[in-house]
Amino acid sequence: MKNQNRLLVIFLLIGLAACKKEFLPSQPIVEKEVSDLAPFPSTTNFNVTFPGYGYNRFTPFISAYADNGYILACNIGVDQPHIALIKINQQGQKVWVKTIAGSGMEEAESIIAIADEAYLIGGVTSSRDGDFAALKEEGGMSTSFIMKVDCKGKVIWVKSFGGITNLISSIISTCDNNYAAVGESTILKIDKDGKLLWNRKISSGIDLSRVVQDKKGNFVIGGTTFNGPSPDFLLIKLTDRGIPLWQKFYGGSGVDLAHDMIIDKDNNYILVGSTLSKDGDVVGLHPPFEPGIENVDGWVLKADQDGNKLWAKVFGGTLVDEIRSLTSLNNGQYLAVGFSSSYDFDLASFNFTEVFRGWALKINTDGTLHSEQVFQPGATIGGELFYVLKGDGNNYLAAGLSLNTSPFSPWLISIPNP
Repeated sequence: MKNQNRLLVIFLLIGLAACKKEFLPSQPIVEKEVSDLAPFPSTTNFNVTFPGYGYNRFTPFISAYADNGYILACNIGVDQPHIALIKINQQGQKVWVKTIAGSGMEEAESIIAIADEAYLIGGVTSSRDGDFAALKEEGGMSTSFIMKVDCKGKVIWVKSFGGITNLISSIISTCDNNYAAVGESTILKIDKDGKLLWNRKISSGIDLSRVVQDKKGNFVIGGTTFNGPSPDFLLIKLTDRGIPLWQKFYGGSGVDLAHDMIIDKDNNYILVGSTLSKDGDVVGLHPPFEPGIENVDGWVLKADQDGNKLWAKVFGGTLVDEIRSLTSLNNGQYLAVGFSSSYDFDLASFNFTEVFRGWALKINTDGTLHSEQVFQPGATIGGELFYVLKGDGNNYLAAGLSLNTSPFSPWLISIPNP
């Protein structure tokens, strides 16, 4: 499944985090002058966690604003996860919780709000009963699914797709009022009732993270390829029938993992993720805090509508810094989120803590850093942000995990006017 492909980097990050105390420098190696950066909001409309609704392996996902609030899709449990839908109002308060489950395991990887006051959830399940009883004829141990629920979390329908076992990582509404989704190596299209219209397996050895549709109806997918000497960013354009037009690769000789992608108002594509490369398309990887220890930085790449690289920028410091998601702001800038443990270079204005912090960056259209801020979950420390989208008004929602409970707890913040 999707997360298994990232074990190499996960183990690396765990190792880096574990050895931080042993190798911590007494002073930052280099400090960047940040006085020219405009301030980023340091306060939030709300900053809430939901203990008891977490699962250490997977992150929560938040829907767009609809029905006077949001739906947070979480994976809950320890050994055999199920899905919890948490309805949250505009103030960040929990309204209701609905569990989606069968007798097996299920994991959610995406959720979107759709036109008829309902939501689509994508993921993978091994259940053939309970909320997944409609899949009882499906063979195999696990299968991907897309589920439609109403505004109260009641299941309307759930569909799987002919043995496709890839985790559904991204779903969008299409310009012809249908839906498209991607998972690991496959793109598929369904109608409003969940009927499969077509599916295409693009390639093996790839991990598709996000799908968008351009003004001409073509699909563009961002992800990671594992087919070269090391993982690289991947960008693919297909026709509205899923026929490949071109694919592009970006990266260096190290590990480069793409986590999210958007299309901006100028029809350019922006990918974000993490990098360990020091060559190729990656310029400016920060030095490690101790010689011989690998460093992980956030990486942002912008390409034009033909996939030609316009620019690529590294952000971070000497410890572990990852960018996991981004969205466009009303003025054309980009808002990205992730997590960081650095306190030098791009993060020189923030105090050191021995745990990850949520990290938000406002990036100009030319790739320069406009401003940034770090956040912690409530009054505690230790948090990671994984997903961002526009909320109501001029507010933006970022979802992640608080690391202060076992299992980790879903964490949600609302950032005003970034």
